[in-house]
Amino acid sequence: MSVHEALTVPYHQQDTDVYCGTACAQMVLESIGAGLQGQDGIYADERNHTNELASWYNPPDGLQWVLNDRRPAGFGGWFALDSLATEDAISRKLCWTIHHYGVAAIAMVYKGDHWIVVRGFEASAAPTDYGDTSYTISAFDVNKPVAANS
Repeated sequence: MSVHEALTVPYHQQDTDVYCGTACAQMVLESIGAGLQGQDGIYADERNHTNELASWYNPPDGLQWVLNDRRPAGFGGWFALDSLATEDAISRKLCWTIHHYGVAAIAMVYKGDHWIVVRGFEASAAPTDYGDTSYTISAFDVNKPVAANS
């Protein structure tokens, strides 16, 4: 029996060509009850709270900082930055995050060139933990931000 879990996450386009991570943070924050936040402020905070400014428009540690700093008081969790060795391990961690924590995840794609929101998945079964390899993942539901002028 197939399992499809999908979270409600509003879609927002990125306001500039370099705001993909910013738009993702905006979508996830709104989905957890933090309200609609402006992309310029999110982007400034990402870049003011990173150790990797020279390498990124939307640095991973800055993105994590924004999500944790702006999460609503009643959220009850925190956002972690994960870098795993394989695509399969990352995919399973995404499924586990959606299934267990009930929150969308932000993932890097296109060899580090773009951020997306992973808001759901389809699989042969629900994961039992983040390392569960007993199920097959057949699809992800994503919000892929694009710039208004694209």
